[in-house]
Amino acid sequence: MKKLIILFIFSLNAFANYYLDLAIRPSANFNSNLDKLELKNNTINPSLGAELGANFGYITVGGGIELNMPLSFDGGTAGTTGEIQNMPYYAYGRLNVFPVVFKPYLVYKVGINKVYNYTGFGSGVEDGTFWAIGFGMDVYNFLGEVTYKNYQMDVNGKDENLSQFQISLGVKVF
Repeated sequence: MKKLIILFIFSLNAFANYYLDLAIRPSANFNSNLDKLELKNNTINPSLGAELGANFGYITVGGGIELNMPLSFDGGTAGTTGEIQNMPYYAYGRLNVFPVVFKPYLVYKVGINKVYNYTGFGSGVEDGTFWAIGFGMDVYNFLGEVTYKNYQMDVNGKDENLSQFQISLGVKVF
């Protein structure tokens, strides 16, 4: 019985090492814009995320979550000045272009944009949707990724897009 349990544990570990990807992803967001209000935030804002995916060679699919630090916008009036802190929950698909040692990939993410905290902006900021597209490189247990992100939300009762670029450096746990 002990041999069977040990064999099961080693089999599970081998499965996790080849098929599962769990990555912790510290990131830097920059060039953040509220498109319709024409407001810009040019500071670099950090974020921290985690992704869990199933790797099938050329395709990886999974889900993730990311906490973005607050972004400040100053439009000069009460309805256009404030801070937004959001947290997207998303599913992702990755096309691993050349899945050997240095693995370049294309990625698409889609999900829900949860407004975690906000101040200002008059009547408020409400949740919306999220999508992102980008490319990256998977080298051993490290990930590097550049993405364009679009967060849709309601600001003062009107549809708004928060667009930004992100650079991520991730570490795979397994």
